[in-house]
Formats: sequence, structure tokens, C-alpha cells
Amino acid sequence: MFIYEYSIRALDFIYFARKSLIGDITPAYIHSTALNAALQTVFNMRDDENYIVMNEANKPRYNELFKNKPFYLTPARPVSVTFVNQGITSNPEGYIFKVTRGEILRFQPMRVATPGSIWTGFLVSTEDINIANMKIRLGRGRSPAKISFKLLTNFNRDTVNEGTTIVSHVGDPLNYKIVKGLLINTLPYPLVENPTIRGRYIITKSKIIGIPNTTDIT
Repeated sequence: MFIYEYSIRALDFIYFARKSLIGDITPAYIHSTALNAALQTVFNMRDDENYIVMNEANKPRYNELFKNKPFYLTPARPVSVTFVNQGITSNPEGYIFKVTRGEILRFQPMRVATPGSIWTGFLVSTEDINIANMKIRLGRGRSPAKISFKLLTNFNRDTVNEGTTIVSHVGDPLNYKIVKGLLINTLPYPLVENPTIRGRYIITKSKIIGIPNTTDIT
């Protein structure tokens, strides 16, 4: 197995919708669902670009995104991320949202990440991702971003630890059993910063990387 540190650099404005009282806000963190779906698309592992798989009752099955996949990207932590406030308006034809008769023109503020913003995280893989960098698509507009990989270590099962520890990356509660940490309000479900996990992990170059429990990485 292989562990990489990855870095993402936005090549265009990136917009993830999260509704708030003041408009649509793009979180500072990039969710693991978005990242894994984006990289799976690059490797032709997906039939569509949807982050979430729905069941027959139209309920989300998040674990389908990670199930039986050879790699897993942890959520991306912001390193140097800047935002700009933009806005969209509607018209009577119903573009974006519809203005009813007698209503003044509506304005919808948005906060989007700017080009040049940088995030980092880790990738755990059963295969050697022998590519220095590639382009992925992120956000509502499938904005281009460059992701680069740096190999930290390759390992076997004998070097994997098990127990409770604080890991060096943002935690995804769907893929790790998290017992403590700081909750981050993101969609489609919250992430955890500075998480303490209970499960398998590996220590390499002063980094502690958790082994996800919902993928094919065993």
C-alpha cells in the first residue's frame, strides 16, 4: 500500500453551495465526497459525476462512493485559501430563481474560492499512483484544479498500528470511527478537524494517517 500527500491548487473560481442566512457560502474545506468522486472520474471509475448515490427511496447512500475503491483521499484542509463575494440575480423568466409579480429584483450573494487557493490532504492507495500531477474538476461548475502527489511511504499490513490516536488530517466520520474533534459544518455531512480516531493507522515522517474503514483498503 502507498500513502501520498496531495496538494490542490484552484485554476478557476470554485463554488460549493451551502445555504446560510446571508447567502451561499463555499466552505474553506473540500469534502472527501467531492475529492474522491473527482479522482474516480479521472480514472474512469464512475458512470456519472454525482457525488452522492441515491437508493430506490431517493435517500443518499454515501458509502457507495467509497465502496470497493483502490484509493481514498482525506478531506482537503485549507492552506492558503481566499474568497471573493459575488452575486447572482433573477429575472421573470426564472433564471436561477423566479421573481413573482410585484416583487423587486432579488439578489443572491455567494462566497466562492478564488484561483490560486491551495488545500492539502493525504491519499491512501493499494496502487502506485505514478503521476506527478493531474487536473480534476470540483464544485457546482466543475471548475478545474491541479492536484499533485508526493509519495510519503509504501507499507504492508505488519506496519499498521491499531488503537486510539489523533491523526494528521481532517476526519470523515463515514470512513473513520471518530471519538473526539472539532465539528466542521460542510455538505453533504459534517467533517471533523483535529480528530481522534479509533481504528487502524500508520505513522510516517511525523504524520499519522488513518486507514479508512469503508473502502477496499485492508
